[in-house]
Amino acid sequence: MPPVLDHIIILVPYAQLLSLPAWIPSSFTLTPGGRHSDDRTENKLVCFADGSYLELIAFINDDPKLRDGHKWGSCEFGIIDFALTQSSTSASANWSSVNARLAEAGCKARYAEPLAGGRLRDDGQEVRWSVTAPVLEGTGVRKGELPFFCHDVTPRSLRVPDARVNTTHPNSAYGVKGLCLYVPEERVKGLVDAYEAILGTSEEMRAEGGKGGVLVIGRLRSIVGVEEGITFTIRTPEGKEMIDGLKERGGVWLGDLVLGGLGNEARKRVRIDVPAEDGVGGLFLELDVPV
Repeated sequence: MPPVLDHIIILVPYAQLLSLPAWIPSSFTLTPGGRHSDDRTENKLVCFADGSYLELIAFINDDPKLRDGHKWGSCEFGIIDFALTQSSTSASANWSSVNARLAEAGCKARYAEPLAGGRLRDDGQEVRWSVTAPVLEGTGVRKGELPFFCHDVTPRSLRVPDARVNTTHPNSAYGVKGLCLYVPEERVKGLVDAYEAILGTSEEMRAEGGKGGVLVIGRLRSIVGVEEGITFTIRTPEGKEMIDGLKERGGVWLGDLVLGGLGNEARKRVRIDVPAEDGVGGLFLELDVPV
């Protein structure tokens, strides 16, 4: 079984995590998260019926000292990272097979051995997992270009509550349909090759017409009426605003997140009104499943 999307991480100010801006609760049902075991960050979740989720994360009290040495310490607010998971095998076995595929494809990218992670939920329940992150030093990979893997140690339902009350949203979203990685043109080909190796991509897993930088990432759970997986696009930005945004983010920008939802007009896409300063890029809802 190929890797599937686990979650997408959105960095927000701490004050915003405690008192959510109107666009979040008007669109989504929030699930309480908790404080991570390093006592640097806290989170809240938007859980979806397809098994994926959005993680709203913040550095506690926006204390700059807590950013020092943290893997996301230098990140701007907005979408900063995303994770895959592999439920059919262990973290160590997945680490070994992913690195083998990267080596066979002639890619310099590699993943470090799994490390333990966890957090304490607001109800006192301990949640544990292991993380397999891409190696940055000596591989030519930049922070944010490749996903990390998250494997559950405690039951997944403790980390990602999947009861209907958690996965039913005011805007009818059932999960993620698309995400875009913006990078300089000269990096597109190498990253496409790396992603194909990481995902174990076959020709059938390319998006239709998707030469170049369009791939398909699988879902943890299927949704009735939705056949295709999640479209993941690697491309260069167009227009001054996007080009400037890419520069501000050090040459790597995750954005244009598309969610799938229920509607009466198939393929109708609406933009969720997110303030530009939140750094998400575009956040869209595509109504593709009839009510």
